[in-house]
Amino acid sequence: GRARERGAPEMPFTPPSPAQQLAAIGITRKGGLLSLEAYPKSVRNSDKEKEVLQRILTPDEESFQSIPTPDEDDWLGYRKVKDQTFAKYVKSKPKRAGTGTKIYLLPISETEDLTNFPPKGALKMIVSAFFGLEVEMLEAVSITCLGGIGSRREEDDRSTWTQYNAQDILSALGRRKPRDAHTLCAFTMHDIYKKGFNFLFGLARLRSGVGIFSFHRQDPASPSCEFWNGGTERQPVDDALLLRRAAATLCHEISHTFGLKHCTFFRCLMQGSNSLGESESRGLALCPVCLRKLTWNLGISPADRYFKLLRAFEARPSAFGTAAAWIRRRISLARLEEKAFPPSRVGGSGEKERKRANIKDGPSKPKNKNRNLGRPRARVDARFCVEAERAKATVKATSPRSKSKSPARPKTDRGERKSRKGAMSPRALRQLSGEALFSAVREAILRKWYDLGVAWKVLDANRDGRIDIREFRKGLEAVDFDWLNERVTLQLWRNIDQNEKGYVSFTEFRRALGRRSKSEYCCTGPRGRQKT
Repeated sequence: GRARERGAPEMPFTPPSPAQQLAAIGITRKGGLLSLEAYPKSVRNSDKEKEVLQRILTPDEESFQSIPTPDEDDWLGYRKVKDQTFAKYVKSKPKRAGTGTKIYLLPISETEDLTNFPPKGALKMIVSAFFGLEVEMLEAVSITCLGGIGSRREEDDRSTWTQYNAQDILSALGRRKPRDAHTLCAFTMHDIYKKGFNFLFGLARLRSGVGIFSFHRQDPASPSCEFWNGGTERQPVDDALLLRRAAATLCHEISHTFGLKHCTFFRCLMQGSNSLGESESRGLALCPVCLRKLTWNLGISPADRYFKLLRAFEARPSAFGTAAAWIRRRISLARLEEKAFPPSRVGGSGEKERKRANIKDGPSKPKNKNRNLGRPRARVDARFCVEAERAKATVKATSPRSKSKSPARPKTDRGERKSRKGAMSPRALRQLSGEALFSAVREAILRKWYDLGVAWKVLDANRDGRIDIREFRKGLEAVDFDWLNERVTLQLWRNIDQNEKGYVSFTEFRRALGRRSKSEYCCTGPRGRQKT
């Protein structure tokens, strides 16, 4: 959600008809499912599984309300948003979640005290149940650590505060995104904005898989909140209220990174919003159109997802009691049973199903029945073929006589590939030396602790503001470089302790580990003058 765009032209929105809603889901008037060619053969040939999927996706008026005619201040009241049906979504070839990928959550705070944030454990639980992926919560970083974030001053009749440029934050997150991450989503109590908008609840980039959202205007104790409680302290019910609002905005923004655009068919979590009141009215549920998009992308069963979400909501009844009651009603209406069919068979998470993910126009060619002539080749989109992506991720050795100004890359055997997380194999690491070995150690430290500030706090065990060679050696053991002998360890240490004092400060530590090639992680973004 975001505030109204300044100077935006008014464009009328016509609510879709029931026939248009069914067409967007991919259901015929007689109840048949369309676009089944995107699903694996096990679903297409199973009448039982198609029936269960049809019952889940068929809307009822009580659960899925139509979008009313918007007011001039609503999200759809002055802009024309392109419709995204399920068929259009599949044809757009969105980025799909591969095996082993994660969702990373990153708090942005100026202090280590996150008591004013919603509970991190609850947010992690809701996101994991909503998307069916592993979720990892990273250590908090500050706006200053991101570097190069523009800001401006905002004020009203209650207070004055600083807003930060959301697009600059997304650019910084794109440089810091872990290699095994499908999505890196940051959240903060700072207010954020984008050029042309008064403020933003959140912003995400579909292709790069990064997002940022703000709790600033969702906190009932914040004077900027639309439903301010009138004080500076939260009331007993405010914590649950903030958690529900934060979870809704977080799931909304992360869904954008899976290619879902704003919904224009039902009252849905994926609707855009101009105000907190409009955001509250859309609820926490996905409409059948968006539900089919997300579950197809993730390769999970919509029924299995409902049961996981129900357990997560029931764990926090004060915040998600209404959402849990809604899911129980949907389970009853659709006559669902837990684990009705394996999740991997519904959305096409297998290799063959990924190759079939591109919907073809017109009838498909008949299969060749003559075994001697071989089977016809399938049309494969490289973005859905995991093996094709892995085959491209080879590590090329840099020649010592190369005229390139970029730092030398770690040398590996010909044809050797990186692992899923981007780390080199132990065999390849033992063959490195000199600058290549130091680059590998530097990358391992950043992969382990993600941020040099966090790595410094861990390595500086005695909190004396400096790191010596013994603490550095323990850090090498933590990143699986304990096989290095004393001579090699001393050579690596001299790359950091260039003055040979026997210890290094944080400035020296950051300067030594901050020199990275383009393929490595960045701790801080480029420094520059802040925008006003």
